[in-house]
Amino acid sequence: MKLFKNLFLRIKSETHTYKLNRIDFYLENILRPIEYTPLSNDEIILEYGVELASIKIVKRKNEVLYTVNEPPLPENIRNTIIQIIHKYIKDINVNPNENLGNKILTELYKEDKDTDTSKFMYAIEYYINKLLSGYGVLYPLVNDDYVEEISCEAPNIPVAVYHSLLSEYKWLNTNIVLDQLSLNNLVLMLSKKAGKYLSIAFPYAEGLTEEGHRVAITLGHEISYRGSSFVLRRKPSRILTITDLIKNNTISILEAAYMMYILEYNPFIIITGSVATGKTTLLRAILTLLPDNVKIITIEDTPELQLPHTHWDPLITRKLLGGLFNTKIDVYDLARFALRRRGDYLIIGEVRGEEARVLAQASVLGYGVLTTFHADSVQSALSRLTLPPISLDERVKSNIWLIVHLRRAYRKGQGYIRRVSEISEPLNASSSLNRVFFWDENEDKHYPDSFDILIENSIVLKRILKNKNVNKEKIREELERRLSFLKYLIDNNINTQKEVLSNITNFYNRMVRI
Repeated sequence: MKLFKNLFLRIKSETHTYKLNRIDFYLENILRPIEYTPLSNDEIILEYGVELASIKIVKRKNEVLYTVNEPPLPENIRNTIIQIIHKYIKDINVNPNENLGNKILTELYKEDKDTDTSKFMYAIEYYINKLLSGYGVLYPLVNDDYVEEISCEAPNIPVAVYHSLLSEYKWLNTNIVLDQLSLNNLVLMLSKKAGKYLSIAFPYAEGLTEEGHRVAITLGHEISYRGSSFVLRRKPSRILTITDLIKNNTISILEAAYMMYILEYNPFIIITGSVATGKTTLLRAILTLLPDNVKIITIEDTPELQLPHTHWDPLITRKLLGGLFNTKIDVYDLARFALRRRGDYLIIGEVRGEEARVLAQASVLGYGVLTTFHADSVQSALSRLTLPPISLDERVKSNIWLIVHLRRAYRKGQGYIRRVSEISEPLNASSSLNRVFFWDENEDKHYPDSFDILIENSIVLKRILKNKNVNKEKIREELERRLSFLKYLIDNNINTQKEVLSNITNFYNRMVRI
């Protein structure tokens, strides 16, 4: 575990105000079990296990709490583990390829003769995994597949989680509370997990941990009034595909078939929505409707798309770190660079500024272009595209084929749900929109649900009719073929990225042979 050793050696050598110079304190924090003490009026509404930790979600007076109860670990075993870690850090001849977990277990059985360690074998392995994870007290939360996000805004307040099964309660406080030193230590560890530097000079950072979780962290009071803070967005245990989104009614099968058909003509598509509506999830799912023989270039600040395509070309930005030759590389720089990489589709994870003009240019040059954009409505998105800092020319704006808008809504008995609420086509250079699909919130149903109404409503399909010299029956036939294919995926439970991509590729290969 070279990473673990280097991590603690760096901790010992750092000199800024918040250096982790109390390794024992850090280790004791992790090895001390998190305990839930029930009160007489606690009502358990959900209970399950995460490894050896017991998770109980309880109603207590006027709040709902997410509680963690970890297995007990005798104090003498905790102390022995800390001593072994000390010896490991001091050993300059340690083999970096050696499994530290096995080493701790071996040493523990040799040194702690006063306790029957076999009784606590599973608990010891749990705490060793927790120690080596680098997530500290967040370990059971990070490993809970029902937790979407973890947040702490200041010392001495409860860490909170957003729970997918109980989204109607929004953020749930946990029984984990961190004092100032513990929270400072934790955000520094998270920054190292994400490969980012955090200090008084650079008091905030964001990035992905090696497991794929997204973190946004602050240190001290430099830019955060209440002190150190973090938000950790968990990587889903399984990436949702178009099959999943159709099954859970985020998008209708006809909308998906329409999108699949439109994608073949290298469109300019913008996916809009507010925070946490599932824009990136939908973008990733749509991209797996492309076969494996296309080249897709993606540009992101923090890589989240993770496509299965052979010719996926991911580019990420670089912040200015200082130094003579360290230059900042932003989305706009990469977008211009990407035009020289001979891609078929150019994707920007989220558009915020002048890079939108490069996307519009790429669309004119024949690229398929997709991106996401924060907006609370389709009309708002269309208007903002012409305002600074984006400032799209009205004529260039007319290159946009579709705006797909996502909403997050509360439904009784289901909690918060995510839906494609509208798919609209901008009309020429005006700010008018042609709404092709819409979602009825009362019925939880997408309309239209017939090919004939769709073909009659869609200006994009009429444009294809005209430019490709095909008739309505041909387009109907193509849409039906794609809808039948998507139904085949659903009926056969084909729902992993690789499986979907393989079947999509075969679908298009058969069409070429036909």
